[in-house]
Amino acid sequence: MADWHTRAKHALLAGQWSAPIIKGLQKYPLLMRTAMVEASETAKPLSDEAPTRKRKRLLPAHLALQSATVVAVIQEPDPVNNAHARVVKYVQLLEHLRTAPWASGRFEANEDILLILSAGFMPLISHEPKPSPDLYKLLGSRRKQLEQTQNTIWVTNRQQGKTTLLGLVIAAMALSAAPCKTLACVYSTKQERAAELCRAAKDYLYWMRDGAGKHPYWTVHLDRDNERAFSIRRSPGEPASEILARPRNPDTCRGDNPRFGVFDEIAFTSPSFW
Repeated sequence: MADWHTRAKHALLAGQWSAPIIKGLQKYPLLMRTAMVEASETAKPLSDEAPTRKRKRLLPAHLALQSATVVAVIQEPDPVNNAHARVVKYVQLLEHLRTAPWASGRFEANEDILLILSAGFMPLISHEPKPSPDLYKLLGSRRKQLEQTQNTIWVTNRQQGKTTLLGLVIAAMALSAAPCKTLACVYSTKQERAAELCRAAKDYLYWMRDGAGKHPYWTVHLDRDNERAFSIRRSPGEPASEILARPRNPDTCRGDNPRFGVFDEIAFTSPSFW
């Protein structure tokens, strides 16, 4: 297994999910995720290779095209028309965000929730209304039937790291989902608590924009930034996506139409809100 990194990279970038090395790694989620991130970080554009070398690989046409798209895309920060590449970049983004000083601790229960939330958001991450089951394998988990994940209810104790994790997820979605006028609404018992969850997301974005978290694959432009909302652009010419902090008030929130919602303290939600 000394060269498992190399073999895993080649298989992942070629979309060869039935390769023995990939089947073996699926038993070890952390190794699978490591292989995904390393593949994205070390890949080189196929344009650097001579055409004859590409043809000598003798890949089936659909795998050759998929490999060409993924490898070229990993080096570019712009959106691409390849669902596998988008999911790879999302996994890499999660790993990068989790190097923030306040987010480096990892707990098994929270890791499981992060996986489930990512699976539920797969249509937004991949920009595919009905993602292929293969895309869920890129999350690097042994959990079965992830493609059936939709809404998630997280029952947790205090000081579990809920705010940190939800902030990470909101930040990752802001940088991964297709631009949308109202990408997300964060609801809580009070406006101040909803704003706190939005601030947790903005902390990651500030870190990537101004601090040690700068990364060549992602550029953060905050157009609007206040206690009630923030909007983000990934490039100057791209439409902005807005994330709103909302109180759980039926009159205030009537007409909201976000792509996804985060509902804090759901046990205290009145029936009239729904």
